[in-house]
Amino acid sequence: MIFTKLGTLKCLKMKNLILVLCVIFTVHFFDAQVIKSKNQPRKYVVEYDKISSGDFKYKEVVYKKGVESEKSIDQPKLRYGDIVIFRSFNTNEFVFDMEIEESSVSSQEKSGLAQVIGGFSGLLSGAGGKLSSLTSLLGDHMGYGQSNAISSRDISIENKSEKMSRADQLKFEYASNKFSLSNSFKEIQLGVESLEQGIKVLTSESMTKNEIQLAFNQFSKNFDMYKLLKNLEEAESTLDELGDDLDEFRVTAFWDEENEKELLNMKHSFEMIQSFFEDQELGPFHLEDMERALAQMDFVIEKKILIEDEAETSGQSYKEFMIKFTDKNDYSTKMTRLERFPVVGAHLPTWTTGIVFLSPFSGIDEYTIQENSSYDSVLVSSSQNRGLKMSVGTSLVYEFLTTKIIVPNVNAGVAIGIDPDDSRFNITLGGGLRFRDFNLLSINAGISFTRVQRLNSNYVTGSWIANDEIPVNDNYEPDLFEGAFSPGYYFGLNIHF
Repeated sequence: MIFTKLGTLKCLKMKNLILVLCVIFTVHFFDAQVIKSKNQPRKYVVEYDKISSGDFKYKEVVYKKGVESEKSIDQPKLRYGDIVIFRSFNTNEFVFDMEIEESSVSSQEKSGLAQVIGGFSGLLSGAGGKLSSLTSLLGDHMGYGQSNAISSRDISIENKSEKMSRADQLKFEYASNKFSLSNSFKEIQLGVESLEQGIKVLTSESMTKNEIQLAFNQFSKNFDMYKLLKNLEEAESTLDELGDDLDEFRVTAFWDEENEKELLNMKHSFEMIQSFFEDQELGPFHLEDMERALAQMDFVIEKKILIEDEAETSGQSYKEFMIKFTDKNDYSTKMTRLERFPVVGAHLPTWTTGIVFLSPFSGIDEYTIQENSSYDSVLVSSSQNRGLKMSVGTSLVYEFLTTKIIVPNVNAGVAIGIDPDDSRFNITLGGGLRFRDFNLLSINAGISFTRVQRLNSNYVTGSWIANDEIPVNDNYEPDLFEGAFSPGYYFGLNIHF
């Protein structure tokens, strides 16, 4: 009778195993549903100094009694609905725009200051080549020295101009005007080259605002804009005079194809530089306007991001932002920085299933029951098994937010023995890790509380027990043993769905 009732325990343990497996798959089914985070959105500031190229600094915007303030924090963990403000210091607003490559970049209105800066765009871009190309044009028409352009005979006649023929007068006039143009072009070239150096100060990528202000203010004091504009006017007047006499030049003996080509080239070069100055509306107060625009700048550029999604698994628990500094004039990318943030929200503990190997520190007691020849008493003996108990288990796993290649976790779960003769519940508490590039599996280990069977405290092993002294439970089954949890260790392999 005793053996018959003990044998029924195996059927009950099989039912327990099936029940546990059903619970595991039910938990995974509900865990697969998306759970929206209900945390209150927050506002963060990510600061970066473009000149120092140091690390990012992070702040949280705190709202208290109607006033916002910022406090320094470690790298924030972003949630759905959060706002992230990227703030770049020492970023020359004459030169740079900042863009954030992320799917949910918020729009940002253009400020009035940006429109002021736009008025200098052509001149500022000249530091990259336009002004240099203009000065090279002028250089082609310099060096027309008077001693070379007018012969000694012409110089001697200068004192006797009343005796000069009209042809000689025209020749002398052309040579004199060409000499005058050469001098004007030289002065314009020097002025433009000086202006170019001043503009390069404004477009410096390695100076702070204060350093640029000091250098540009010094340049403005020394640069004579009136002289440059006066030389432009004189060159224009000289070319107009040559144009007025052009018909007469063409019928004189000294005029030839080379002179015609020379004059046209001079006019073309001057028109090019004159057109540039007119397009930029370069006037006597242009540098003062630039100084005022510089004074209004703070060399700080901000972009706002609204976090519109959230991670669903720890393998996707971060967001990357590409910060691009682009040239305002040619839109080329001058510099990029990549920043990665952990994201929480749907990043909740998840359930995993796997194989668990466990063992109590003291081993597992295995009992043997022997009946006597008259079948009225039993003898209970025991032995210790220190082997590992193979089980199937499920764990609640919480993985730490990290962008590293290894993702650590803490976990808690239950396991049930695969052996039908030993299919008891066990509790596991521990930690583990998995590789981000191989995120389906994790390795776990820790402390276990193994459910074991012990002889009832009313009896001892090695002594005969009369059958009529053995109590029965409500199911009329022998009640020789009782369950208990024994501390031990475990390790296992979990599957992440």
